[in-house]
Amino acid sequence: LGDQKLFSCLSLQNSSSWRPEACQECTCYSDVSICRPVHCPNPQCDFQRGEFLRISANKCCPECVSSSQDSCQYEGVTHGHDSQWSPSPCSVCVCSKGSVSCHARPCPQLTCSPDQNPFIPAGDCCPKCGKSCSWQGVVYRDGEEWEPGLCTRCVCSSGKAQCSVVECQQVACRPLENLVIQPGHCCPQCVSNPCLSAGTQYQHGEQWQKDACTTCVCDRGQSKCHTDTCRPAVCDKVNNHTHTRTHARTHARTHARTHTHTHTHTHTHTHTHTHTHTLQKKTRSLEV
Repeated sequence: LGDQKLFSCLSLQNSSSWRPEACQECTCYSDVSICRPVHCPNPQCDFQRGEFLRISANKCCPECVSSSQDSCQYEGVTHGHDSQWSPSPCSVCVCSKGSVSCHARPCPQLTCSPDQNPFIPAGDCCPKCGKSCSWQGVVYRDGEEWEPGLCTRCVCSSGKAQCSVVECQQVACRPLENLVIQPGHCCPQCVSNPCLSAGTQYQHGEQWQKDACTTCVCDRGQSKCHTDTCRPAVCDKVNNHTHTRTHARTHARTHARTHTHTHTHTHTHTHTHTHTHTLQKKTRSLEV
């Protein structure tokens, strides 16, 4: 019978049903009962509208519940009715019928003796009593920390100042690096060697202009320079060509005037006419 279970139906009527458990339903057939698991339908909740699945007490199947009815939304998280949570160590929030109320975590009443001062330890919310400390004319409360030097840290503990030296981690420098304690620091650091160019010292990563066309950068003690390459200059030849043609035309006009003047005397001097004709041909060749 698979998941079916048999129970006695001597005290029940035929075909009667009941649920011995929230997720089990039984039916009587004559004097035998057959029980099956309850089949739950898919509730098809609209999660984008804030609905969520909830199984109520003494019920088997989940149901869709709107977040605006009983649950609460707080910083993107859904909290059920009557649930509590702490958004911070010093506060408590409660969800009640869709409404969130938060309050500070209650602290017991504190009364300190004359030689003690109240203070709140790190990570706690409620104050405590502790004796103060005096260090070089300054009074520190119990649990308070201070740094009297770059490499020293102190804390006041029950009226006594406890100081310790800061421990530095072991550092392995790479080639062209030196282990140096920088001003204002306690622990040494790896610093790249500087670069020297023309009597000037440059630190790692610093750039400078060697000349109008060369830029240099300091890379862990090595000067790396780059020179800009210029493309070949292409001059405009149009002006020279125009000047040549203008000169040719001017020269041609000069010869043309000479030809005209000479042609006037052609009727008298045949030789001169022949010479002038030759000049005219030269003039035409210059114009072309």
